[in-house]
Amino acid sequence: MKELKKWRRERKIFLIKMTLIAFIFYISLPLSIGLFPDFMSKPRIDWISFAWIYSFLQVFMTWLFGWIYWLKAKKLDELLIEVEHEAGAAE
Repeated sequence: MKELKKWRRERKIFLIKMTLIAFIFYISLPLSIGLFPDFMSKPRIDWISFAWIYSFLQVFMTWLFGWIYWLKAKKLDELLIEVEHEAGAAE
């Protein structure tokens, strides 16, 4: 039972952190475009504006978030298997 509580706590903390980070990261592009249009439209690398750079970065961040989630899910699955073994041994 202790391991199940640990699993729930770790899952909850991880999901809250990832949700907040993703929300802040993804909502900052439209907010930045609305609040700082001059800064976002100026070319930074050759002819590419910062808005385009940031939007392409969101694609890579999506892959990164997916990879981080995959790694954490593997660890949480292992912990859940331990919980199942303990429950089976207790019966």
